[in-house]
Amino acid sequence: MPKSSGRVAIVGVGYSTVGRRTGLSVRQLTAQAGTAALADAGLSGADIDGVSTMGGEALDAAYMLGCAPVTWFSNAGIGPAFVYPVLQSIAAIKAGFCTTCIAFR
Repeated sequence: MPKSSGRVAIVGVGYSTVGRRTGLSVRQLTAQAGTAALADAGLSGADIDGVSTMGGEALDAAYMLGCAPVTWFSNAGIGPAFVYPVLQSIAAIKAGFCTTCIAFR
């Protein structure tokens, strides 16, 4: 796969329900945030070929959102808080591993 040229942009942001006792599972919260981010970006799951997470399972998130085929994914367990999945996604795009990536935290 050829290396990406040009700049990388964040084109959508999504949030899930926030609270201590929402009654929602991690999967439900992930689906909420991912669906909102895709809508904000004007994209569908089919447009995504890379997934990065910090906590949770990247391939499970990809499956829930209809992202297929995924050419790159990252499941980070530890790292610099909220920015780590984004940095991983930027690096993957710049390296040419994927073209459009969604990052979760």
